[in-house]
Amino acid sequence: MSVWDGQEDSPATAAGTGTGTVRRVHVVGCPRSGTTLVAELIATCFADVGHDEHELSIFRPAPRTSPVYASKKPMDVKRVAPLLRADPHLFLICVHRDPRAVITSEIADEGRYRISYDRWERCIDAARALAGHPRYLEVGYERLVSDPDAVQADVAARFPFLVRRHAFSEFARHAQPTTPAEIAMGGVRALDANRNARWRRHLPRVKAELLRHPRMIDVLVELGYERDAAWTRVLDGVVPHDQPVKSRWRVVLEELDASVRYGIKQRRYLRDLARVPQPETPAWSEPAARPAPQRTPRYGS
Repeated sequence: MSVWDGQEDSPATAAGTGTGTVRRVHVVGCPRSGTTLVAELIATCFADVGHDEHELSIFRPAPRTSPVYASKKPMDVKRVAPLLRADPHLFLICVHRDPRAVITSEIADEGRYRISYDRWERCIDAARALAGHPRYLEVGYERLVSDPDAVQADVAARFPFLVRRHAFSEFARHAQPTTPAEIAMGGVRALDANRNARWRRHLPRVKAELLRHPRMIDVLVELGYERDAAWTRVLDGVVPHDQPVKSRWRVVLEELDASVRYGIKQRRYLRDLARVPQPETPAWSEPAARPAPQRTPRYGS
């Protein structure tokens, strides 16, 4: 019986070794940051890349149907660090996005906001532990929609086994997403930098989260989204939209439960990985470790 959520193989044994190895490019980040878009771009615009219909946890095996397999599970960002260090066939892309855009992303047909600022911040903190690893790349959503082909060049440079088939800027012409992926992206369309400012349509939500988490002002400056606190003037006179939030203790208990469950999965992944003999000569040599790309200022976004 499988130890991997009912699957017949662990990620390690499913990947295989040597010339049969599947290189897995896994996309993570805070939910509503653009992870679905990035996974679809990888699957559509690079050649010979297999892809799940929408989401596939890192703890589920990648099928051996293609030499490269693209998957995504946003919240794996909090669990993947030890796996990235140990698994030479795992490659990670983390998507970052202005928290104001993330916290104002609504759930279709539910009329409520899904992500709170503190949840976004916990994902950012988890990503910091991954920075600098040679099989890790950060992608900024704002730059992706403004200059998609430059981001594609960054991806290909970091992961040279990926072979370009289409330009990222031509994604809308070639994309064939599944229904769940299309819903998550809000439809297939040309990449549009104008979407970066959509949070301004939800100022009551932004003000409510800022009142709960005033450190947002400093974090926006630290990450290059703003020069200073002047942007908060747009919130003057705005009545905050208070959406019910989970109690602190409920959040703590949920985090504890998740830590236990995913800790067990991590140990199983690493145990099964250790059982797979590694080839004497890797199919691809990793580039020397270098710092993660610096975030460039996005003032006026």
